[in-house]
Amino acid sequence: MDVMIFGTRVGRDPSVALVDEALRRRGVEPWFFETSRFPAELLLDYRCDGAVSGTIAGHRLDGVDAVWVRHFDPGDALPEGMDPSHRQASLDQAYAALWSVLDCMDAYVCDPPAPLLGSPRKPGLHQIGRAHV
Repeated sequence: MDVMIFGTRVGRDPSVALVDEALRRRGVEPWFFETSRFPAELLLDYRCDGAVSGTIAGHRLDGVDAVWVRHFDPGDALPEGMDPSHRQASLDQAYAALWSVLDCMDAYVCDPPAPLLGSPRKPGLHQIGRAHV
């Protein structure tokens, strides 16, 4: 099984390490696509004509069986001194590219694009609610 985790390794969410460890105990080698490094440091090359194909950060997309979306923050690695209008255009295109890849993938997507885009703050609200119960 090929599992991709979309997210940001900033230590703010211990569940990422827990899921990674649980998958490895089951013999699955998940690979982590650090969205904060896209598009400045990581490349995406894909086609979406019925099924997605290509590579993301050097990994083939057509063999991915499952994707977990966690802390979707593209653009953090863009240069600090970048013109604000160019920065915004880069961020807009990065989001569009990554969401379209997820939407076209022939894989199970935990937290698919539509619900996450419809309620972008919901996971955070759940965490806050659990912390105060």
